[in-house]
Amino acid sequence: SIESIMKWHSTHKKHKKKRTNRKKGVKISRIFALLNSKSDLVKSSSTSSDIIIERHKDPLELFGHVDLDDFARPTKNDTLFKEPLDYNDLSIIGRFVDRNDFMIISGFYDVAINSLQILKNKGVREKDSHIYPIIYNYRHYLELIIKQTIRYFRLAENEITNDEVGYESGHCLKKLWSILKTYLSKIEDVNQQETIAFDKLLNELNDIDENSFAFRYHCDKGKTIHDKIKLTISESKDISLSNLEVVMKKMHCYIEGISCLVYDRYKSYCEKNIK
Repeated sequence: SIESIMKWHSTHKKHKKKRTNRKKGVKISRIFALLNSKSDLVKSSSTSSDIIIERHKDPLELFGHVDLDDFARPTKNDTLFKEPLDYNDLSIIGRFVDRNDFMIISGFYDVAINSLQILKNKGVREKDSHIYPIIYNYRHYLELIIKQTIRYFRLAENEITNDEVGYESGHCLKKLWSILKTYLSKIEDVNQQETIAFDKLLNELNDIDENSFAFRYHCDKGKTIHDKIKLTISESKDISLSNLEVVMKKMHCYIEGISCLVYDRYKSYCEKNIK
């Protein structure tokens, strides 16, 4: 019944609030205070009326292992991009030159899905914070791979030359996907039902974040400093992380399959023209 559903949801929200209170993190300022001196720690409990005063001779006794590197400040000799001394410490930006588009696309997906898998074991604060860059990275992956696939389709159809970008500027997933769909009829191996399902899921994401701002900014970018704040996500929404992971992988599998088919079509076109 409606009454029982409302009762469950109310209880669910109360439990969520309690979990949030239990998971409150320790402020950085408190950690610095402990590291700089072995003085008394004054810590507010989860109830605002009580104050617990605890004396700790060793800050590690309270917090466990603390990595002092996490609290180091920049020095004049620091360099952000420095050549490594160990091969295992090596990462090369631009290693694959003209194949960097594949590397960047893959990177955004891997970061999103790997972070999501780790997030399920984190506390409430991390879950409600890290979900933004995770969804943004996944959304950007979809934008990049759709644009790339459009480009290779147009190359295969001899609509553009190899030194041309091949797609219009813009971040709207729905518009980009509608362009790609016009080419899909040229591929026999595309499953129509899978395309319909992917279309539905992509529109669901587009409805929340049409222009790639919702998960990067808490409010719309104003044209002037006096523009009124308009929240990019104005209402809270409960999300199952497990379901999100499963569906993200399904969408990934579908669009990667389309991308591979189109790239093979492009390679066949190149081979014919070389001969």
